[in-house]
Amino acid sequence: MIVMQADFKGMIRGFLAKTGSLLAAQQRQAFENYIDIGLLNLKRHLDTNPPQTILHFDPHFYNFLIPKEKDKQVLIVDWPNWQIGPGLHDLIYAMLFDRTTKHFVKHERPLIKCYQSALRGCHVNYPDSEFERDYPWALVRFLSIPVILSTRPEAEIVWQNMLPPLFEAIDRNDCWQYLI
Repeated sequence: MIVMQADFKGMIRGFLAKTGSLLAAQQRQAFENYIDIGLLNLKRHLDTNPPQTILHFDPHFYNFLIPKEKDKQVLIVDWPNWQIGPGLHDLIYAMLFDRTTKHFVKHERPLIKCYQSALRGCHVNYPDSEFERDYPWALVRFLSIPVILSTRPEAEIVWQNMLPPLFEAIDRNDCWQYLI
């Protein structure tokens, strides 16, 4: 774990060097504190045992094969980064991928309600109060994604487009208390 943290700290330094003026001072501080404060608080939260599921970890719309026939199943492809974790991560990733802040703000709550409804339809017991408690933590966890994507030159526009809606969501959901 120490080696991984050291590697990730190096990745954060590289990420911050690439961001230039893209980040405000508080946003830059959030990334600088992510290892020492954010991950510690995230671990404490995960110790409360929020519901876990299989995460795709790259659930953008290009990884969904949607059939023309309505009675056929949607297939999800490209699973090399899968892991176990709170399902909210994949929901946030799908909402943020290549979206503007205005688009994300407009659709965030309706998509969350749709997700909660789908969970209920599958008989998953995830009370709204627990969901609302876990959502800010999923946003905090998501700060790692732009850092990781910044190591891939072909993904520069992706992580740059993620930052404005991600920080808008962090503002709206009072996540700064876990980062600063």
